[in-house]
Amino acid sequence: MTKRLKQAFSWLFSDIDFKLFLIVMLLSLIGVIFSYSSQILIREEKINLYFKFIKQIIYLVLGLFIMLGCAKINYKKIAEHSFLLMLICVGLLAFTLVAGVSVNNSKRWINFGFLSIQPSEFVKLVIIIFTANYLVKLKENFSIGAHLIFVLGINLIPIGLILIQPDLGTASISFFIVFFMLAFSMVDRKYFIALFYFVFTIGTVLFLLIYFDVHKNDQTQVALLFYNNYFIFFSLGLLFLATFLTIVNLLFWRNMVVYYLIAFLFITFSGTFIAFLLDEFFLKSYQKERLFVFINPEIFRWTLGYNIIQSKITIGSGGLLGKGLFNGTQSQLGFLPSRSTDFIFSVIAEELGFVGSLLVVLLFFLLIWRLIFLATKVKDYLGGLIIIGVTSFFALQSLVNIGMTMSLLPITGLPLPFISAGGSTLLSSLMAIGLVLSVYRSRSVN
Repeated sequence: MTKRLKQAFSWLFSDIDFKLFLIVMLLSLIGVIFSYSSQILIREEKINLYFKFIKQIIYLVLGLFIMLGCAKINYKKIAEHSFLLMLICVGLLAFTLVAGVSVNNSKRWINFGFLSIQPSEFVKLVIIIFTANYLVKLKENFSIGAHLIFVLGINLIPIGLILIQPDLGTASISFFIVFFMLAFSMVDRKYFIALFYFVFTIGTVLFLLIYFDVHKNDQTQVALLFYNNYFIFFSLGLLFLATFLTIVNLLFWRNMVVYYLIAFLFITFSGTFIAFLLDEFFLKSYQKERLFVFINPEIFRWTLGYNIIQSKITIGSGGLLGKGLFNGTQSQLGFLPSRSTDFIFSVIAEELGFVGSLLVVLLFFLLIWRLIFLATKVKDYLGGLIIIGVTSFFALQSLVNIGMTMSLLPITGLPLPFISAGGSTLLSSLMAIGLVLSVYRSRSVN
């Protein structure tokens, strides 16, 4: 029996990157510890402190087996079925919108009775696999712009469904994962420049529109309504004009200056139009306000700004060395909301201080650094793109979560990978690492 266990252990842990595994384990163990600490409430005597703590341990053990199992599966076999996986994810997201569990006016979870899953957490992995697989097929003829539009179009379907839930944070992270994967894979630089300008146009116009929405009052309601209507007709007119001129140019003209000018107009006004659609039909009023709360949370001190203010107080109260593990007062007195999920970094900063929180940030830095290092050692184009996607996932999500706790970025509700309490986020993060380890096992294969 002991011999079989040793053989099984040897088979599971053979040919994996132990430095990456060690970093992931340290972050996950910190998550388990603070899933317990964040449940302590001084004013509550009957709370079950071990509920989320035990759940987190179960998810961690299950996730480790899944991670090691994914490491043993050939990632190329998974990539071959990426389109089917994408269809399944779209179906799950659609089902979530229809029959999902509603929490805080958001339908993000599917309840199976004994557990609940958040499909959007796993969709990010499928987006990475699908995008990498498709870009490999287009490696030789990526200069054709239609392929870029196709990749973006397919990925925008699940991203749009996530946005409708609504989950602006996960939708944004998913989009930028695709963006960075495209940036690292493009052969023709002009398409990346066009994509960057397209995203910049959407972001800039959306920011201005949200600014008007957040600061409007009853006296300007009619004027703003007229402005929006005028805006949409103007954008549509210019979009159709740019499309018409593009067709005419392709059929009759050969002037490249005119061609680039038309492309510039097309991107500008199509991006403007998309920004209007996002502002008018997808983003909720509270999401728009969140984008401005981090600039001056005092304006919404007792509403949306409350979370940010309490998070900053909690972090600041930790000082240099913290109040000690399990001895946080801001969190235990119940002032800090969502302390086991969105704002768990604030609990870490309060109890372990600047030094402890800096060590956590350093661990995430080492994680990203190790992933980048592994990407440079992989000879396979598909494997390299997958690691790039996973690296973007962890880098963006950890940066946004930590940034929002310190009021450096807007509140998005994104969990901190490996640390925030929750089964779906922990399992998806460990699956992503398993995918990387699978690539690492085949690193010598061209």
